[in-house]
Amino acid sequence: MRQRSQMDQLIEVIATGEATHVLLDSQAATSNVIHAWFKELDPTAMERHLNARITCLTLLTQSFDTLLQTIRWTGQLGKTVQWVAAKNLYLSSDFKQWDASVLRKKFVEELEGKEITMAALPEFLMTQLEGNNLSIAAAIKSDQLSWADKQRLTNFQHALFDQFKSISDTLL
Repeated sequence: MRQRSQMDQLIEVIATGEATHVLLDSQAATSNVIHAWFKELDPTAMERHLNARITCLTLLTQSFDTLLQTIRWTGQLGKTVQWVAAKNLYLSSDFKQWDASVLRKKFVEELEGKEITMAALPEFLMTQLEGNNLSIAAAIKSDQLSWADKQRLTNFQHALFDQFKSISDTLL
């Protein structure tokens, strides 16, 4: 999503009733474009006009950069959207900076943000998924992985879905 028109198309899908849920997965490099887009359209007006809710999910790692991005996003959008913070355990389970931060306190208390934890998928499974160009769902059904690896992916998927269920009131 590097262009305003691409994001506008997502809104049209909701406005025309073609979809009830739309997921915008963006890279950090697109954040300036997305920030400008939200500023032009006003999330509160979008929600009111489209009878839709906007939920922003911020992906946290142990990197200070993810905290800075979250500060930027929450500072701009505040309570105009719903918030979810996902602690990604892929690189580390150390979230001391986040857990002790003023930002987390604001996130939970003022913005009423929810938190989930994303378990780490073992590197050897990530390599198999990427090497075979498979999503987790496709890999579970594939003949390219062993039964044991498919079971590991199934368990990972169930754990992730349980996290999503814990915040279903925010996501759906």
